Parts: sequence; C-alpha cells; structure tokens
Amino acid sequence: YRALCKLSGSGDEPFGAPGDEPAQGPALPFASLRPGGGRAADDELSSKLLSLALLLHVLEHPGPAFKSGPAFVRATRQHLCVALLKNATSAHMQVVALSLRIFVALLAHFKAHLKAEIEVFISTIFLKIVDSEYSTAEQKELVLAVLEGLCDDWQGLVELFVNYDCGGLDDQDLFRR
Repeated sequence: YRALCKLSGSGDEPFGAPGDEPAQGPALPFASLRPGGGRAADDELSSKLLSLALLLHVLEHPGPAFKSGPAFVRATRQHLCVALLKNATSAHMQVVALSLRIFVALLAHFKAHLKAEIEVFISTIFLKIVDSEYSTAEQKELVLAVLEGLCDDWQGLVELFVNYDCGGLDDQDLFRR
C-alpha cells in the first residue's frame, strides 16, 4: 500500500516535457505497444495511472482492518494525501480525475481519521482550482463534480459545517466559501 502511495505521487510535472530522454537500459517488452515507444515520461505516467487505479480499487473496497488499522491510516496521511495534493493540480486530466475519485473514497471510508487533511484538500486545492483563472474548464468541472457530490450528502454537509466552521479558534468558514 505504501509503495503504491509513493508511486502515485512520483514524477515531476509536466510529463513528457521537451528534452525527456528515453529510459536507459534494456527496453521493456510492452514498451513498443504504446505510442511514443516507451519513453521514460510515458512509463512514468503509466505507472502513476496504474498505481492510482489500484489505490482507488483498494480504497473503494476496504475491509474493517484496513479502515481502522493504524499503519494504513498513517500511510494514508503521510504518503497518499501528499500524492493526491500534488496530483490534483496535474496537467494530465486522467491523473486529476483518479486523484479526485480517491479523495471521494477517502471521504467515504476514512473521514474520521483525516479531518485536517480534508480541510486542506477543500480549502487549498478545490476552492482555489474553482476560483483560479488559470485552471482549465475540465479541471474546474472535475472539482465541481466532487463538490456537488459532497452537497448531495446532507449529513456530510452538516459535518463540514460542524467540523470546519464551528470547531473553535481556527474556524475556516469553509462551509460559506
């Protein structure tokens, strides 16, 4: 799990930047099956997408030990959340879309363990993407779909208000934003 979390956050943006060199060493047998013939950036993007897809499956179908196990919660906080924060602003819409779906799965199954991280996602990433003139329409649409899903859950809305607007001195006024 931890290795998938780290792999999902690996790589520098943008993928396939000019000047990328092909991977050193022997060519992988499946490299010729992809357009681009196995460039390092293509391999990196494929690895990231595969790791995100596997993480999504694991997080959409967690068992009770996984949801409450301290090692998994710690790995989620330390590795997955960091990767998702990075991926939410990726130039690749597939990476953004998978990362947002993982965030929704985290809300569904790990909400109690990730209160601070959820606030960071919403205030620092989601609301800034929606407000930014530099975000693409597709990025905004993906984020708005997640926010719409949050709004469909009345209990989730109440929890957002109670946890982030009525929590004490550090009130974020997140609900109003």
